[in-house]
Amino acid sequence: MTCSPGRSRCSGPLLGAASVGGPILAGFVIDADIAGLSWRPIFLVNLVLGGLGLVLAVRLLPHDDGDASTGVDGVGSGLLAATMFGLLLGLVEGSSNGWTTIPILSIIAGLAFLAAFARRQSTATDPLLKPSLLRNRGFSSGLLTGLIVFAATTGLVYVLSLFMQQGLHASARDASLGLLPMTVGIIVAAGGHAWR
Repeated sequence: MTCSPGRSRCSGPLLGAASVGGPILAGFVIDADIAGLSWRPIFLVNLVLGGLGLVLAVRLLPHDDGDASTGVDGVGSGLLAATMFGLLLGLVEGSSNGWTTIPILSIIAGLAFLAAFARRQSTATDPLLKPSLLRNRGFSSGLLTGLIVFAATTGLVYVLSLFMQQGLHASARDASLGLLPMTVGIIVAAGGHAWR
């Protein structure tokens, strides 16, 4: 069976492939210590792969004019971006530099923007997330399950990577290769579930 745009069963193996390739590539980039920047160049990978994906999408995907009557809620998008910025800034700053006024205010602002985003979604003509979806038990339970699974696996990979590097004194590359069996297991499990 082949993957097609309407088939969600292809996303499991692709997410698994990303979970294997991402940490391994990051480990090699960190060990290369490009321009003495340590771990920072790993974010440049997103620019390269995103640019390549954009070029391939323009060349390979069929052109679709779309529905001119459907718009994107710019206000909702801005509120969601402000929510994520406030929450992430607060959590990163608080955990690394202590819970001073700036991280606490950032989190409070992020939560306020989240409330404004939720309100906007219930009143917008073309919301980013239709409120009726959240009333669908299958959608809501799938969303919650996905959140738990991805939070658990991502957290586990992070903790194991730190243990290998700080506890076992492995290099970033060796730690990423050490996590390979687990990430391959994620691909096999996701792929097996998707093809049932």
